[in-house]
Amino acid sequence: MRQGVLMRRSRRHAADRGGRSVLLTLAGVALCGLLAVAGSWWPQHPSGPRGASEPSGASVREPDGRLWETVLTGLVARRAEAFATGDQALLAGVYLPGAEVLRRDQQVLRAWQRRGLSVEGATVRLRTVTVVDHAPRSVLLRTVDRLGPAVAVGPQGDTRALPRDRLSAHRIVLAHTPDGWRIATIRALSA
Repeated sequence: MRQGVLMRRSRRHAADRGGRSVLLTLAGVALCGLLAVAGSWWPQHPSGPRGASEPSGASVREPDGRLWETVLTGLVARRAEAFATGDQALLAGVYLPGAEVLRRDQQVLRAWQRRGLSVEGATVRLRTVTVVDHAPRSVLLRTVDRLGPAVAVGPQGDTRALPRDRLSAHRIVLAHTPDGWRIATIRALSA
């Protein structure tokens, strides 16, 4: 009798651990995919209404990284909201139509959704934003950033803290479209 009770408890405990392990593993795999695809992009802080922080085409010559930090912050805030809500249309508004990084992010978002997971509370801390080059309708930036705290949210509202990122450098091309500035490419740079 006692052995049967112990075996039931062991199986129940193993099942509880297994469920947590599966959620943690799925969340970890999904986060790694996000980081690999988009170079650890998450919002630093919310921006104002759409378009409010986007400079006009004439401002592309502005060498001040602070202006472009504002633009990037708005774009990554939209991206984070898309991943938190599963909104593909919102995600599409972050990138240049047809961009490879958009296609990959859409795949990652669908993978999160298939698993019933979302990510909330993530932030990108932009340490530096430097204008490397500019043309009338595009800007090449070099950023150094770090992914802050993120939480994976499961189907029943259970949460798991996701691993933190290290400082990393990225080369980002922004392109001006009729709808404002969009991310055309993101490439991780070696340290």
